Amino acid sequence: MNGGEPYLRPLLGTPLPQHSADDLAVASRERVLEEQAYLRARGTTRLAKSELPVVRLPVLPDNFEQKIAALDSMILQRGIAIDKERLLSLGRERFQQLL
Repeated sequence: MNGGEPYLRPLLGTPLPQHSADDLAVASRERVLEEQAYLRARGTTRLAKSELPVVRLPVLPDNFEQKIAALDSMILQRGIAIDKERLLSLGRERFQQLL
């Protein structure tokens, strides 16, 4: 609708009305104002630039090196013929114990 009037599609062959540059400028400004009002009504906010998160250093027990050495020797004692998935599961299990 244009100013309360319905838009009627022109018949084929009917020349379209010509608009002056001033009319186009006014319509453009109105469209910008409508768009700004719409965005304000949506309540969108701009995202603030966030800083990088602070990464904490791991907290290791005092005898961490000894525990790792014991784990390494346990793996070596079992031999090379260990399944990769089993080795990973042992590592995860041990990691949980160390936590």
